[in-house]
Amino acid sequence: MVHAKGGSETWSGRSKLTAGTIHTLVVLDSSNGLEVTDLMDAAGSIVMPNGGAATASRHGPAPASSSLPWLAAVAAGALLTLAGGYRLRRVRAVARHAR
Repeated sequence: MVHAKGGSETWSGRSKLTAGTIHTLVVLDSSNGLEVTDLMDAAGSIVMPNGGAATASRHGPAPASSSLPWLAAVAAGALLTLAGGYRLRRVRAVARHAR
């Protein structure tokens, strides 16, 4: 008996696992609730399989994002810090001369 739980969804069912086989149970959240698929990776194999199951999912790893937005944000922060320091220095200089 196999039980799967994700968020507020649950699934229970049977999966036949034969001795000497390697299986991957894939749990997907669909509009009808949780769906569990039993994939047999190897049967009677002496060598363990390498890598994950080929599920043909559209939800693969996301492509690497550009670091340009982060660099722009850091540069803008540095410019604001320098401008604030310059203004603070000028205000203090004027206050010293007013004494």
